[in-house]
Amino acid sequence: CRLIFAMGEQLHDVLDRVGLTLSHFLTLLICGGIFLSDGSEMLAVSAMVKSLAAEFPDMGPTQQGLLVSTVFVGVLLGSACSGAAGDRFGRKPVIVFAYGFLGVFGCLCALAPSYQVMICLRFCVGFAFGIGVPAAVTMVVECMPTKYRDNSNNVINAGFPAGELYAGLGCMVLMPQLQEQGQWRSMCLWSSIPALVIFPFAIWLQHESPRFLLVNNRREELTELIKSWRPEEKDLQLDAPRDLESPAGVKERFARIFAPDMLASTVCLSYCCLVANFTFYGQSYMAAQAFAEIAKPSDTLSPAAELTISSTFELPGALIS
Repeated sequence: CRLIFAMGEQLHDVLDRVGLTLSHFLTLLICGGIFLSDGSEMLAVSAMVKSLAAEFPDMGPTQQGLLVSTVFVGVLLGSACSGAAGDRFGRKPVIVFAYGFLGVFGCLCALAPSYQVMICLRFCVGFAFGIGVPAAVTMVVECMPTKYRDNSNNVINAGFPAGELYAGLGCMVLMPQLQEQGQWRSMCLWSSIPALVIFPFAIWLQHESPRFLLVNNRREELTELIKSWRPEEKDLQLDAPRDLESPAGVKERFARIFAPDMLASTVCLSYCCLVANFTFYGQSYMAAQAFAEIAKPSDTLSPAAELTISSTFELPGALIS
């Protein structure tokens, strides 16, 4: 899908000429906030499982693991909906929705009267992440100059370990032993703060994706957006779009990624994601339980402090990548 600018330029040519602006850095902060909120919630739910079990007697080991796993069922459903929602409504509305949904249901978790209600609320939290993360990544890719796209994705991904560090600090204050009864409610509120704080900024400061505006022939909005980035573009004229394709349906999209020329890449990358997520999130859940189980009164560091320190080792990995 191409929209031809004055002098026959394409969108990526204009973005490269514009370069980085304050608006681009705000986009990194807002989109990175989705990952920060994700990291905060993921570590928090693993850390507060024993505190929850102390209050809800029907939470055995299986129910504790299911509570954490249910989040990822929500992520799966949200991810499946994100692409179609972003193509229909825009990247910005999906990101704003994700923040609002996450903030509301994250806070409602603190009021859960039973395990059954809690598991439903955590599913909704996972759905918010699932629908928000792909939209955030797409937003960054579609508005950044070509040479900054890879590093920009690394920047927003670094929000995840930053969110874990934030949640770990909350654990150190609110539930240092990771099993204090009743303190899980405070942790639910603490882990929801990033989403609630960033939510209004996402509404007021985040622009729509220029690529989305291009494909949907919203020429005036695209022109104004580019002018806001680079006032020198005041004489920019947009021609009518050509070779504009209608958005593919869900069936057509699946057929495309499983076509013979893409099948090997799709299967290989899907398997890599499966292994990486199974290993990473499995160990994250295990670490919180292990630190709480092996803690001794004579230990210098609390289990929450140990969990926080271990999460900081993700930051060098993000920087190296």
